[in-house]
Amino acid sequence: MVDGEGISRADAEAFNRFVGLNGSPAFNIYIMARNGKMEHLKDDAGFQATMRVLTAMGFDTVEFDHKSAQPLEEQFWEQFDGMYDLSEENMKTDLALFVTDPTNRAKVEAIIATHAKQIE
Repeated sequence: MVDGEGISRADAEAFNRFVGLNGSPAFNIYIMARNGKMEHLKDDAGFQATMRVLTAMGFDTVEFDHKSAQPLEEQFWEQFDGMYDLSEENMKTDLALFVTDPTNRAKVEAIIATHAKQIE
């Protein structure tokens, strides 16, 4: 999707920095800012780039129910799973798409392997 398909390289890099402020992807800050909980970020270049990237990916349709007891981040990920029709098998195949850090990917692969052994 980068360059030529709706997301500039600069926006992709700013998105990665914004959601990875703590060294690993975290969408809490984006979710809180999008829901008006962090008003000071509304004009932040990283937040604006994140909004453009997620809009290009179709995430501008994610809706949050503020009357629900379900945390906003869980609501986000539930809709993410639904948008991408994620199954365990599909997630294994597409792991590199949503776990971009190689160290974290290795950890996730180890967890998946351990889980598979427990099921057997």
